[in-house]
Amino acid sequence: MSIVRRGTTEDAGEVLRLRQVMIDSLSGPDAGDTEWHVEGLPALRARPAEPDGDFAAFVVDHPERPGALALVAGTLDHRIGKAGNPRGIGGYVFSVATDPDARRRGYARVHGGTARLVP
Repeated sequence: MSIVRRGTTEDAGEVLRLRQVMIDSLSGPDAGDTEWHVEGLPALRARPAEPDGDFAAFVVDHPERPGALALVAGTLDHRIGKAGNPRGIGGYVFSVATDPDARRRGYARVHGGTARLVP
């Protein structure tokens, strides 16, 4: 069984790698361009360290490669609260990337038009 967990600063390099996997799969003008990683990695390392920050990468550890990730997705979104969510914290999935050799294992699914992570 796979466990979805909130990514940590130690996961930043893998989160960035998987972001590039997603970009490359889209075959757009940025496919294959990794020069931005030099500037992006320090900024990404700082984000998960903010416990009340608005960014969270939710990850699944790769089942066969220790230290590698299989899946990454999401951010946190703070809004005015309401019944059922008085703190107003929600999520927004803006980037989902699964390592090519970990695909088709059910780590991420879409139900009723809403993406959610499934452990």
